[in-house]
Amino acid sequence: MYWWMCIDETGHPEPKTVPTISYQLEELSDPCFVPDFSNCRFEFEREECVDDAIMDFATFLHPAFFISEKAFDIVGKFISPVSRPLPLSCEGYIYYFIKIDVELDLFDYEASKFSRWGMYERVEDEVNMVTRVIIKHPPPDSPDIFRLKGRSGVRMNIIVSDRFKKTYEENGLTGLYFKPAEPLPN
Repeated sequence: MYWWMCIDETGHPEPKTVPTISYQLEELSDPCFVPDFSNCRFEFEREECVDDAIMDFATFLHPAFFISEKAFDIVGKFISPVSRPLPLSCEGYIYYFIKIDVELDLFDYEASKFSRWGMYERVEDEVNMVTRVIIKHPPPDSPDIFRLKGRSGVRMNIIVSDRFKKTYEENGLTGLYFKPAEPLPN
């Protein structure tokens, strides 16, 4: 079983760059791109927070995310082979900037649910927002975490294996939730 990895963005402090740095989705989707954080520092964004709990996983800009040192020590064995973790410090906490570089062409356009906002012409592979991810069956040698290959709305989605999800849950990590990414058996 594979799972659609979603970051819980419900009002927890998240690392942010000071000054603010913005990257285009095309840059973050490029497997060769490495962001330059050399002229900034990191602070927790606390505006609109519902509590002060600091999560192990936090969003940056899809498909990139932050992961705490504690969580990286636990799930880094899954992440390191498919990314180039970039360590950083945020108010005394060590986080890693993660951008998954491996993409697999497994998005099932017929079974998944998605939107095509403002599309005057129906373009087969153009997707703006995905609301349900269904994937084709991955090859047996697939990594435990990967991005979906496709246009912008598809390639922002990260898929994880049962092993990743089980390790996450057994160790009480925070900041993620998972939705099934394969058709459920009848």
